[in-house]
Amino acid sequence: MKFLIVDDSPDNRYLVSRTLLRKFPAAAAAVECQTFAAAAKLLNSTAVDLIIAHRTPEFRGVALIQQLRTLCPTVPIIALSSMNQREAALAAGADRFYLTDEWLLIGAAAVELLAPETVRQDRVEPADQPST
Repeated sequence: MKFLIVDDSPDNRYLVSRTLLRKFPAAAAAVECQTFAAAAKLLNSTAVDLIIAHRTPEFRGVALIQQLRTLCPTVPIIALSSMNQREAALAAGADRFYLTDEWLLIGAAAVELLAPETVRQDRVEPADQPST
């Protein structure tokens, strides 16, 4: 399992990364990116299971989610913001939204989004689909 945390704040990235790795001790990595350019480069070369998005120098909140959703139409995205942008973030393609000070809830949200029974059909590999 691999997580991508996209945020221009090193402190926010650290808190979210440690929260996820505590909840998923067997995870391969929690990769942190400060810029959208770095995140896009990573996403073009590596698969990730979950994206946590806040802001970058290039894009703020909702615009960042739209850009990430374009690159990764099926990867779950949890949006963070210090302002309540819940409706706009969800409309832009985020699967969950939390205020920045709710970062402790991210681990539980990740478990819910990545649980096998909640995986969307479009994320299942063809070889893994049940035979008819």
